[in-house]
Formats: sequence, structure tokens, C-alpha cells
Amino acid sequence: MGLWAKIKGWLNIGGVKVLLWKYTEPLSKSSPVITGGVLLKSKSDKTVTSLEVKVIEEFTTTEGEGDDKKSKTETTVLGSTKFPEHDAGVGYPFELKAGENKEQPFSVDVFLNDRLQNYGGMLGSVGKLAAWAAKEKLEYFLVAEASVKGAAFATSDKKKIKIGP
Repeated sequence: MGLWAKIKGWLNIGGVKVLLWKYTEPLSKSSPVITGGVLLKSKSDKTVTSLEVKVIEEFTTTEGEGDDKKSKTETTVLGSTKFPEHDAGVGYPFELKAGENKEQPFSVDVFLNDRLQNYGGMLGSVGKLAAWAAKEKLEYFLVAEASVKGAAFATSDKKKIKIGP
């Protein structure tokens, strides 16, 4: 194995690709569980050691005007599931051959934070107006991260999700 191949392996270039798919959207406030699947693909032979699927909330505030404008983002994990810790899944660690695809189904219980802008009706409208005036932004994401043997960084996929009634 040459030096270039080793560097590509560390950086997961041409390695495992993670894709979130078939997930339920919008996430319901009354039944906060999101289900779906993670598709793992590879262009070369690799060993996937673990997989984590999580729902995160990103709360961004912007302060200042003009050149002094600064954004600060707080990230909160609202729920997660890990394979193989919570479930054996497709059998971790596993060998993923070149051109092979494997699907890992998942189900994540989510704890939603109470925020005024998430409420419905007049109260929610007041919360949204206050958030807009304070230059606050609230976003929710579904993230899947896979650890690959020999790679320095985990490979991941991140999708924005909506919160419904």
C-alpha cells in the first residue's frame, strides 16, 4: 500500500459514504420519535466499527451590528441511538466490500425543549416575533456518523428536519 493510498484511507477518500434516508418527517411534538434508515456505501473494502444516529437542535443568536456582528451557536443533542451499544443492528464491526450497500434501520426517541416559538396559536406567534426581533434562529437536524477502521475522522450525513404538531 503506497503513501497516497494510506493518506486517502485516513481521510476516508473513496471510503464509506453515509446517507440518511426513509426517515419520518416532520417530527411530531405529540409523538417525538423519528424512524428511518442509514445507507452505508463504499467504493473500497472497509470495516465499519460503529454508527450513531442523533437529533440535534442548533440555537443561533446574532449580536451586534455591521462589522461587530457575531453569531453564537449552541448545539444540544435531543436524542440518539448507537450501534452496536443499543442494538446489534447489521452486526458491528462489519466488512463493507467495494460496491456493496448495507442499510441500518433506526428509531430515535427525541426530547424536545420547550421554546415559546414552538407553540401554536397566539403564544407561538409572539415567540416567533420575539425570536426574530432578538435575531435568534432555531433549527433541528438529523445526523448519522459512522466510525471506519483506519480513518482519522468519522464519516457523516446531516439533514435538516421540521417539527410538526
